[in-house]
Amino acid sequence: MPLADCAAPTTAERIRSTCVRAGGALLAVDGAEPLTTPLHHLLADGSFAVTVPVGGSVAAYLVDGEAGGAQAVLELADYAPLPLREPVRSLVWIRGRLHRVPLPTVHRLLDRIAAEDPNPALLQVQTLESGPVANDDSDDTRYLLARLDIESVVVTDANGAEAVDVETLLAARPDPFCAFESCWIRHLDEAHREVVARLAARLPARLRRGDVRPLGVDRYGVRLRVESADGDRDVRLPFRQPVEDVNGLGQAIRVLMGCPFVNGIGALRPRRD
Repeated sequence: MPLADCAAPTTAERIRSTCVRAGGALLAVDGAEPLTTPLHHLLADGSFAVTVPVGGSVAAYLVDGEAGGAQAVLELADYAPLPLREPVRSLVWIRGRLHRVPLPTVHRLLDRIAAEDPNPALLQVQTLESGPVANDDSDDTRYLLARLDIESVVVTDANGAEAVDVETLLAARPDPFCAFESCWIRHLDEAHREVVARLAARLPARLRRGDVRPLGVDRYGVRLRVESADGDRDVRLPFRQPVEDVNGLGQAIRVLMGCPFVNGIGALRPRRD
């Protein structure tokens, strides 16, 4: 199969996977300094739950501002697991209007989020009415829970930018391997360079002259980053068919390496203690 025509995750699937992998996200609200939110959870109604530090200008606006909310942009960065020259694999921008979640409904919404994503930041969300007390310098930052009603979603990467509607985003699911992808890629790069070399041998000769590093893995294939004097290039090596579990992933990797009958991927996969 030509490299340019290979199967790959849909744009919506890539965004959902980025939501799982991304740590703190950047929240930019009109008229205020951008801030970092440790929570960015896509809700079933198509909005994002985010947190805003208590005592800041954004929290003050949400408490005292207009009912229509504030215009805001949530930025999620998908970083490569390895220290590369260009570490950001993609950026996701979610634009919409930000509203404070009413306190009487905060507990119920926190329970719904925790059932899917037990983020420690949920324990720092303010659930009782109090005055505008500023956070101190300790690590115990307190947050207001807010909801970003989506107006647009755009993802950009080395191939360009593409928009996704909310219905398509809700219907998509994260890649089944996105939660441990970073650990696996780091282990592959550090302990199994011979495997990377076998995969790199499938690249066109003009690309093999650069430094080839593993960039990502998903149910559709493996991505490699080629860093050379002429610049960087990302290349996807597709599996013969999408895989859904670790056993299938192991078989697909072995086929890409050109040794479909050797032992499984267990030796390549880092232990998750």
